[in-house]
Amino acid sequence: MTSEKDLINRSITINRLISSKRKFHINESRCVANVDYDQETNVLTVEFQARGTYIYKDVPLDVFVDFADSGSQGRYFNLYIREKYSTERVA
Repeated sequence: MTSEKDLINRSITINRLISSKRKFHINESRCVANVDYDQETNVLTVEFQARGTYIYKDVPLDVFVDFADSGSQGRYFNLYIREKYSTERVA
């Protein structure tokens, strides 16, 4: 169950992302090597440790924020991103 404090913190995180810049980068996972998100185009670029690099189109900012904040990016990716958005392998 999500507490009120968690919801406020998540709201603050989203607002900071929206106001700070349009492109974001994270690098924190055993499964995922790098992630870039372009807020202007809603394109998520995911470089996997062993499977190459893919772009995912029309990914909402809140999905990216949840992905970035998840305890396991690989698990979150498999549940909420993989096969849910238009995908193209780029490398």
